[in-house]
Amino acid sequence: MLYIIKFPILGPAVSGASHLAVILGTLVFSVLYSAICYRISTLGIKELDRMLAKGVSLGR
Repeated sequence: MLYIIKFPILGPAVSGASHLAVILGTLVFSVLYSAICYRISTLGIKELDRMLAKGVSLGR
């Protein structure tokens, strides 16, 4: 996916010239990635809490 949209993985340090679009692209990608990880983590914690409240064993 990153090769298709030509997103600079290492940020603006590799591209030579520091353009505002590269900095904003890195910022947007970071915020979206963090939001996805946050959402997945909170859903996982809620599910684990629900399982523990029911008394479900986690493999023991």
